[in-house]
Amino acid sequence: MSGASSQWWRRRVIGGSLLAVVTAGCGGAATAGGSPQATPGVRGPLLDATLTLSGAANLSYAYAVRRAGYRSCADVAALRPAAGDTPRDFALPVPPGRPTVDGHLLTVAAVIALYHGPAHYVTADIGDDDTLVALDDPRMAFAFGSSARADGEVQPDGSGRMTLTGMTNPAGQQLAATITWSCAPAS
Repeated sequence: MSGASSQWWRRRVIGGSLLAVVTAGCGGAATAGGSPQATPGVRGPLLDATLTLSGAANLSYAYAVRRAGYRSCADVAALRPAAGDTPRDFALPVPPGRPTVDGHLLTVAAVIALYHGPAHYVTADIGDDDTLVALDDPRMAFAFGSSARADGEVQPDGSGRMTLTGMTNPAGQQLAATITWSCAPAS
């Protein structure tokens, strides 16, 4: 992405994003300022996840993300890192690599802001201004507008899911995105 279109999605993501999937070239997954940081020496549980996109772009991508700095899956769900800091945002597990969708690079950033523990989260919890899915093609930026919906949950065992539907790009194409994950103790 380049020019004004690139600036558009950066403003949208940096402006307090609750849940976002953004283009490649951002240097990896991003989380909001209150997200937890890894605690050195604590290996942490493993989140086995799948990202599924359908509609204008299609992808099913399985991956694993270690939550370094957490002692257990329950600590992940409670947002209780071993260091004892008190983060407010829950960073959903996102692909650590750079998958492609129809030949376009994809980087994912996904955050539930002001996370309040294991619970059900809906559209109002996610927000409509700061959520988007974008590939490295500016025409493939899907905004979470007024007709989009979100539904998801985080379980006490650290597992969860988040589904976004009805996201549209400037051409009116629609996209749905789902992230599901389970949590396994550190081994």
